[in-house]
Amino acid sequence: MTKQLEEYFAYKKKNRITSKFLFGGNSPIPQRTYQRYFNYYTQKAELKHIRIHDLRHSHASMLIHLNVPITVISKRLGHSSIKMTLEKYSHCYSDGENIAISAINEAISGKF
Repeated sequence: MTKQLEEYFAYKKKNRITSKFLFGGNSPIPQRTYQRYFNYYTQKAELKHIRIHDLRHSHASMLIHLNVPITVISKRLGHSSIKMTLEKYSHCYSDGENIAISAINEAISGKF
């Protein structure tokens, strides 16, 4: 846990604040509020329209292309199984066959 969160929870305890949410007091901030701000700032930055959920897919795809183990990615996404992650993101491994062929060719030619 980061130092800021530790300080925040200590502050809440000291001041007997029983709210379970980091933001929004005793109730969560409505999703539409997050979406409204997200839309505002993406428009201001002149980005194409995307949904907040699209960031999740971009994050997972980026991790795959950075060769992060699928077990780690699956856990980060909160999937119940690695199979679920692979079914959703298998298209990100489309160049896997070319990588395998290159690796075999390099091993045969002694570059391995």
